[in-house]
Amino acid sequence: MNNQVLFKMLEGQNIDNKYYLKKLLGAGGFGGVYLADEVVKDRLIRELAVKLIISEDSEKQLDELIFSTTLNHPNLINCYTCGEYELNNVKFLYLLMEVADSSLEKELIENKLDREKKEKLITDITEAISFLHSQSPPIIHRDLKPANILKVGNKWKLADFGLVRILEQNLTIQNTINITGTIGYSSPESYEGRISRATDIWSLGILIIEISTGKLPFDNENLEQTRNLIINGKILIPQLDYPFNQIARQCLIKDYQNRISAEEILEILKKTKNQPPIYTINQANSNIWLIKINVIISILSFLILIVLSIYTFSFNKSKKKINNLIKNGSFEEGITIDPETKFIGLDTKSQGINDWEIIKDNIDYKENYWQNTDDNRSLDLNGGQAGAISQSFPTKIGERYLVQFDMAGNPDHKQEQIPIRKIIVSTGEQQGHFVFDMRGGKTRENMQWQTFKWKFIAENSMTTLTFSGSLGNTSAYGPTLDNIIVTEISEND
Repeated sequence: MNNQVLFKMLEGQNIDNKYYLKKLLGAGGFGGVYLADEVVKDRLIRELAVKLIISEDSEKQLDELIFSTTLNHPNLINCYTCGEYELNNVKFLYLLMEVADSSLEKELIENKLDREKKEKLITDITEAISFLHSQSPPIIHRDLKPANILKVGNKWKLADFGLVRILEQNLTIQNTINITGTIGYSSPESYEGRISRATDIWSLGILIIEISTGKLPFDNENLEQTRNLIINGKILIPQLDYPFNQIARQCLIKDYQNRISAEEILEILKKTKNQPPIYTINQANSNIWLIKINVIISILSFLILIVLSIYTFSFNKSKKKINNLIKNGSFEEGITIDPETKFIGLDTKSQGINDWEIIKDNIDYKENYWQNTDDNRSLDLNGGQAGAISQSFPTKIGERYLVQFDMAGNPDHKQEQIPIRKIIVSTGEQQGHFVFDMRGGKTRENMQWQTFKWKFIAENSMTTLTFSGSLGNTSAYGPTLDNIIVTEISEND
């Protein structure tokens, strides 16, 4: 199993019954970042980001994570704590961080930053670099790139301190074994093992060009050719509006000892803040033509979008129905329910819900009792104590499957007493844990159902899927369940 698949499979798992991994936000070769809930004694404490790292050199890696939690600056991502935990028989180190709203990598794909946003971004990141460089001894980030720049509220923050180095006695590090950082952003001297404050300044200059033009100055798919261009080639600074042209030029001086400092960059930005951009005559003329061209492109794009929308709508209508491996996933087929009481309690001896087996007492089978996600019926998995249901269906050994279901909580109970409802989804040894927060005005008329997803790998030709109410909720009133769908998916999904 490759690591990308492994990190996707961990969605729905929890760390120490406290940090519930809800959604994989991104993954690399050896690490993944998840959106997670911190839950203590059935109480939702906060939403946070959890970074999992496959533990190889655990002592060294743990030192780096501990170091991350000691850094405190408005433009550095907040790292709360770290530790080690085993999931699916794999040892991971984890780091708890604040949740970011977006990343520069995503922003550059979706939008082009205007002058004001560029100035804000460069100022924030330079503030972070200046803070690191001003420490005694200085701290060098070494991996400044869009993926490591996150947006939290209206602030840009520098993240990922896995490559940071501390300079002893303010000197450069000589003869470093590993090539530093990401190749398109690495400085010429870093390939010779020299690391200094100027290493981050070079990367900042590359970043300024990228956010201004949408391209890297050294953009080559061949890594060796890119390396040679960085070390031996002449860098061409494109036409940028002032003061970004001046800053980029002084960041990208080949001799690292002559580069501008972070403090000097902040001084330039401070002096030119709120000043109108300065262009050359050629730049001004070209910008007028660019505006005209962009207007034409926008109109054409809008027309194309309309055509594509019409086609997509028609195509979707003609698509075949999803091949749901679960029968009666919305619980509409079952015994008659009294229209007066609108629900009936079922225990392990009951055969009240078609195609489903009740394997643990007890379930409340509801009809028009509250706002449903589809049709009329749904389940309360805790009709007095935590219950469980299951269904078996044919699967292909080794193939991946997606389980999708709607979850809420019975709002009849005083919500402040049991604010969290839990469901455990399982197929054999594989489990997913999911929580629903009852606070926030949930009522029968406004259940605020949420859709959850979980993936598993089939270990047998027949798989039994089980939904269990949490043993932590020992009294009645939820969690509630509806609209279960199971489909086979590809390795890349």
